[in-house]
Amino acid sequence: YKVFISLSNVIYFADLLGAATGALAVVFLLNLVGVFGTILLVSTFAAIVSLLFALASRRRAVILVAMAGIILMGSLTQYSFRANLLDIRPGSDQEKELESILADQSLGARIVESRWSAFGRTDLIELEAEPHSKVIFVDGSAGTRMFHFDGEFNSSGSEVPSLRYTTQFYPYYFVNKGSSLVIGPGGGLDVLTSLMGGMNHTTAVEVNPDIVGIVRDYSEYNGGIYTKYSNVHVNVDEGRSFVRRSAQKYDIIMLDIPVTKTSQGAVGYALAENYLFTTNSFADLLDRLNEDGFLAVVAHERPEVYKLVSIGFKVLGDGGLGVQEIMRRIVVVEGTSHSGLPVFILKKTSFTKEQTRLMYVKARELEFTPLYFPYISAVNLDPLLEALADGRVSMDYVISLAPFDLRAPTDDSPFFYKFERAVPPTLSQLVVGTIVLSLIVSGLYVGGWMRPSSRRKKRESHPQWGRFSLFRPYYFASLGLGFMLIEVSLIQRFILFLGHPTLAIAVSLFSLLLSSGLGSFCSRSWDGHRMYDVLKVSLAIGMAVILYSFALPPVFN
Repeated sequence: YKVFISLSNVIYFADLLGAATGALAVVFLLNLVGVFGTILLVSTFAAIVSLLFALASRRRAVILVAMAGIILMGSLTQYSFRANLLDIRPGSDQEKELESILADQSLGARIVESRWSAFGRTDLIELEAEPHSKVIFVDGSAGTRMFHFDGEFNSSGSEVPSLRYTTQFYPYYFVNKGSSLVIGPGGGLDVLTSLMGGMNHTTAVEVNPDIVGIVRDYSEYNGGIYTKYSNVHVNVDEGRSFVRRSAQKYDIIMLDIPVTKTSQGAVGYALAENYLFTTNSFADLLDRLNEDGFLAVVAHERPEVYKLVSIGFKVLGDGGLGVQEIMRRIVVVEGTSHSGLPVFILKKTSFTKEQTRLMYVKARELEFTPLYFPYISAVNLDPLLEALADGRVSMDYVISLAPFDLRAPTDDSPFFYKFERAVPPTLSQLVVGTIVLSLIVSGLYVGGWMRPSSRRKKRESHPQWGRFSLFRPYYFASLGLGFMLIEVSLIQRFILFLGHPTLAIAVSLFSLLLSSGLGSFCSRSWDGHRMYDVLKVSLAIGMAVILYSFALPPVFN
């Protein structure tokens, strides 16, 4: 600070430029050389820089220590890629599916392969208890099955024929056999069911490139569902982003509700953003359907079904449809003997009475539990859905009295998994903490500004900046806090536009850091006596942030 005070703006620019470059470069490095190679490469650069600083000090002891450290690191490099070192087991988080499966001795589970990228860690699991399938996990959760498939859908001794008796396959009995869109196929199960369903063309969209790579590399095991079928087209992309850019129409769009805790854990699970299950997303998906097309969503439990119904009511209701017309477009069935996962089907147009009768008969034949069918009354239908169809209750009434939050998520609040009626504890604690911290910092500002300064000579030469030195630490603390809050908000908004969470984080950080660095570089031309120019710029930044809140959505559209 004392030696390079005249170049402080340039030094800070270099600092932020390096941080911005690192924010963007780490994505490419993780995808190119993996997590271990990235750590080794970054450590090597850090060691070289430490040596340069040691040389610049011209102190023999410092130079010798730095050189000894680099030589030691170089001698250990040969051990960096040993198999036992790379085979790092997942952490003992019992909330993660992978850990519980590995701990269950009866399953005989073992990790066959692990891949690292900017998306995270992807593991392929082999189970002795289930030789006809393997399981792929992302960050220890969100398990997806990859079936052993020999190319014959009715092959004896295989689990593939049993897929016809799952709720996931159920919509394919009735849909037109044109084209299907599968969002989040994972290990290829959704693609397999689409092929079994006789669809002429299947488009699959998977956001994790490592999952796609594993399924392609194990083509001999899975029958080449991603490589050997000319009517299957696999895209590495985020599903919602793909749909918004696509102009193609489909006869069925199939989604499995993902459970991706990843690093959120059980505490932050309700705050995990999911742009596929919002009112805006359903509007986009329905727009991509042919007139008789189906939007099919496989859920995990009935509360998720109720929330999907709430989304359908909001989207179709805003389109001018009445309650009875909306309920004529909905079918819900729940598995029993083969699969308990309920499937929610939303048709672009109304189901006919004949279609409904055939679907109900097929559900009973497959031993499914019919939760709701239009035009049909039965003792085993879901009473809540029946009450909605009969007009005995309204969706607003159901939302107001439900023991959990059934409000339809939107792109501005894309928290499908938030079932607590109150604000999640994580968020409420964050809000309270931020308010308290802001009040404390504001009080320190006022106290520092009102407190008389003993450095009158300095204050006379710089009358506006003299008082500032009293509360400089609080200023920089809130500067960092404000930076982070704006950064988080921009990342949240850019995720949908850019389509990949990691890319959104990297691009947002790169842009903010680089722009801040450029501002520092240009700050030397400012007159240090004109404090109110700084205040004007600060006000302009605040106004720009508010403008972003309203301008970004239409710009992205």
